[in-house]
This record gives sequence, structure tokens and C-alpha cells, in this order.
Amino acid sequence: MFNNYTKLTTAFAAFALLFSTGAWSQCAPGEVAIDYAITGGSYASEITWTLNDAAGTPVFSGVAPISGQWCLLPGDYTFIGSDSYGDGWNGATATFTNSGNVIGIFELTAGSSGSIVLSVSLDTPGCTDPTASNYNDGATVDDGSCCFDDMVTIHLWDSFGDGWSWAGVVGGIEFAGVFYEFLNGGHMALDFCLPPGCYSGAMTLDQYASEASWSVDVNGVEVANGGGSDLFFSSDPACIVAGCNDAGACNYDPSANVNDGSCDYTSCAGCTDPTACNYDSTATFNDGCDYSCIGCMDATAANYDPAATMPCADCCIACTYSLVTLNLYDSYGDGWNANTLDIDGVTYCMPDANGDCTTTNVILIGLIKFHFFYVWI
Repeated sequence: MFNNYTKLTTAFAAFALLFSTGAWSQCAPGEVAIDYAITGGSYASEITWTLNDAAGTPVFSGVAPISGQWCLLPGDYTFIGSDSYGDGWNGATATFTNSGNVIGIFELTAGSSGSIVLSVSLDTPGCTDPTASNYNDGATVDDGSCCFDDMVTIHLWDSFGDGWSWAGVVGGIEFAGVFYEFLNGGHMALDFCLPPGCYSGAMTLDQYASEASWSVDVNGVEVANGGGSDLFFSSDPACIVAGCNDAGACNYDPSANVNDGSCDYTSCAGCTDPTACNYDSTATFNDGCDYSCIGCMDATAANYDPAATMPCADCCIACTYSLVTLNLYDSYGDGWNANTLDIDGVTYCMPDANGDCTTTNVILIGLIKFHFFYVWI
């Protein structure tokens, strides 16, 4: 039973773990605070690790996922990561920082173990040039990282906390010709030193794209953010070209890098199918096609359609009818006086002297014969 004693014991155990790793501790004089973050990957239960000092003596060890802070004396340490199954850490990583500066990242892509050396120093590396955009007033040693353009940080976020990779999809962002994988965790930050300008990045997402988002900081100020769409940001207003950047719109402008809401989807709308009755050769946006005028245009076929204006493909049915002659008579001799005869959709009449079937003011003596009329017998 989970009673109060069990709760108290659990709480003390958790406190002891945090204290032993230095997460709540303050390092003694001469020691260096090293922050560590070890993620779990897909199979965290297989992961173990050990931190050895320069003599090979274990200093800390544990499992994953875990994060905290170590208080270490200056010197070199070896971090050893192991996997009980022998197939690597399945996306898990270990990151180590000194005063916010990364001093090592460990990844085990295959096998049962691997290691990296961490150099711990009382010096704080960073940019010591006050004219640089990433000047670090707390740095004691210049590490060559000074940026004299814009310091750009691209943040990738995953609301569920498992990265953008799943079911065979390796998610991430392609930026400046390089693809950066976002395999695990809820956040990934990428730093760049870039001249002022407009920049874009293409996202690769798994089937949980709704969990993905991004933001961009330029010299510490957020300038852009978005959901699962491709990234775009500008650090120079002069490079922005506003217009319609939707390739499916009538007024698409390939040079536009910012959509100004002017996209037009109606002026170029029409049927774009050349086989349709209402095909519009000037249309670039398909708003629907009509195929009602397509039919058999062979007058000798059994399914001849006199209303068709476009022939159908191989739809005509061979006629099996017999040829007969239809004779039309008028006993008075002045035509049918605007009367007609409809047979199977075809209209027949006896015209008067005016040559039409609508007038009745003349007399026509004679016999009209219509040949090639087909009836079923």
C-alpha cells in the first residue's frame, strides 16, 4: 500500500538523487559546475553511463533520461555510454555545458558502448570582443566564436517531446544546404552567424506534424515563428519582396518571399482539360469541367447523338437497322402548314414555297421524299 511512509521515503530518495548529482548544490571553490542532459531515446531502459576521471576512477554513473549538474575539479574526464541491447542509443543523446557553453555531445549510433573526453576548466570560453553580436561579458577565454554579423538562433520545438522523427521518417530542417536532424526531445537550437538578409528552411516532419513549431531569434530578439510550415525569416527589410507567393494563384509572383494577401484565384479560373466541352485555353486554375457535349457523332451509328459537338472515344455502336424511305404528303398541296413529325429526336416537315416549315401563306403542290431514315424492323 502506498502510505505516507512510502511517500516520505520516495521524496527523500528523490532529494538525495538530485543533491548527489549537484542539481541543487553549489560547487565548492576550485570546482566547476558542469550541466548535463541525457535523453532517453526510443529504448531508455537499455541505457547506462559512467563518468570517469583522468585516472579511470568512476565519479558518477546512472541511467536515462536524467539531467542535472556535476561539481568537478578541472581536468579531463571520460564519459562512457553503454547500451545493453547493443544497437546504440536509438536517438538518445548526452549534452554537457560549462556556463552555457557546450563542451561535449555524446551520441551512440550503433554498438554496445562509446565514449568522449570532456575537458573541464575554470576558464569560461566565449566571445570576448565587445564589438561582436555574441559578446559574452562572462567569458574569460576567447574561443574564436565571435560573430560580427547577425547571431541567429533557430529553435525547433515538439509539443509532445519526442522530436520530429517517427516510423522511418527522419525529421528536421534543411538550412543553408545542410540537413539538421531533430531525432528526440522537445527542443533543438541551431546557432548561425549570418549577414543581414532573407533566409528560408525546408521542414521534414513525421505524421505528427501538428506537434511541430519553430521560432527564430536574431541577436537575441525573436523575429519570426510558425507551425509545421517551412521556415522563413528576414534580418534585413530591404530583401523582402511582398506579393502573391502561391504557385496555384493567377497572379503568382515567383520573386515574392512574403505573401501580402493579394492572391487571385478567379480571373484565370476555367476548365483546363482540353478534352472537356468548356475547355479554356487561357485558364491556369481549374474550376470545373463539363463533358455533357461528348457523344457519338457518327450518323450511321445506333447511338448517334445529334446534339454532340465533341466525339467520344470508341463509344459508337454499329447500326443493325434496315434502310427505309419516309414519304411526306399534303392533300391540299400547300405544305404542312407549320406541322412537323418527330421521330427518335429528329424533326421532319413538308416546307412551303418559302422553304420553311413555319409559314402558311403559300401553296406548294408536290411530294417531298426523305431518304436514309432508319427505323427498327
